[in-house]
Amino acid sequence: MKKDSIQRIFQILLFLFTIVILNSCASSPLSTQEFVSPVDESLAKTPLQRQEVVPPADKSLADVYRNKALDYEKAEEILKAIEMWKIVSVFSPADREAVKKIDDLQKLADNAAENHFKRGVTYFQEGAGASARKEFLLTLLFNPDHAAALDYLKNKLTGEDYIQHGVMKGETLQGISQKYYNDPKKDFFIAYFNDLDMKTKLVPGTSLKIPVLETLTPGQAPEDQELPDEESEEPLVKTVDIEELRNKGAELLNVKKYLDAIAVAESVLKYNSNDRVALNLLNESNYQLGKIARAETNYDVAIKYFSKVYPGYRDVKDLKITTQNLLAESHYKKGVKFYLNEQIEQAISEWEETLTLNPKHPRAQKNIEKAQNLLKKIQKLNRVLRH
Repeated sequence: MKKDSIQRIFQILLFLFTIVILNSCASSPLSTQEFVSPVDESLAKTPLQRQEVVPPADKSLADVYRNKALDYEKAEEILKAIEMWKIVSVFSPADREAVKKIDDLQKLADNAAENHFKRGVTYFQEGAGASARKEFLLTLLFNPDHAAALDYLKNKLTGEDYIQHGVMKGETLQGISQKYYNDPKKDFFIAYFNDLDMKTKLVPGTSLKIPVLETLTPGQAPEDQELPDEESEEPLVKTVDIEELRNKGAELLNVKKYLDAIAVAESVLKYNSNDRVALNLLNESNYQLGKIARAETNYDVAIKYFSKVYPGYRDVKDLKITTQNLLAESHYKKGVKFYLNEQIEQAISEWEETLTLNPKHPRAQKNIEKAQNLLKKIQKLNRVLRH
């Protein structure tokens, strides 16, 4: 009899609170239409899921870089071959040969790094500083993250092995690396020797130590290393045709293959983090993917893409805010459904997520307070029941 009485009280409380919530919804409806900005119909008709599927390989461009990779392998240029195979994998993600080649060649590179490091340690112990230094540099050529080699170069080998560089306005680590080493990917040397994070924004007027790196040829003994003659032969093949990648990225963007365009843009940015064409490709592709997701009411996915776009790009700032509001409203409605199903704690969780996305939501906070009060009353009734 006591249980029946408690149950009736609970049902009455739940009924009254439900009326409050439903009246609240009716008195101040929030239509999703007020947040939706015009979307290209062709984009709205393109399911986001199709964008997530690996697109067909661009055979012609993949084959161009495959041939370059094979040429580098024949010339025993392991690192350049790995670089080419990685580009092949961008244009042909399902290419098993590329995946295997990258794995096999990377193992060779790691072994080469360890062999050079061991020789460097031997030279260091014998007091042959110059030879040791070249071996450690070769170690880093094969494995830029080799902490022990970096430690020897920075802390254990002495000598005038640095050039002082005054940072100019707008300069980046990659740009400075390109200037001194003709290779933007050696920016990690400069960062490490100056105790900088790779993402550090350089301050004009700062003085940087630029480690002197002799030209190194894998497989050649340190004593035989020579600086290249100005009239030396051209490389076997050009490493990466940036303009070709830019054009391919623009082509992919025009046919709405946005994920492919992003992959190409990121390949370009590895060589020049300030490449305007690549940055624009990245912004536009993520912008369009965000609009597609939004049109399909995948608001959390849309926010992810909008967050990757430069805040000043087109109307992305407003789109992101209104999409967050739409997502907040979606969580609010889920909370109402949970509440109606007597899942009060889950309802509170959804309304809290609503406030995280939209702190000014007109109803979520009030509903949380009322639901928490209801929970307290239920818990009190349960305690009475147990006694």
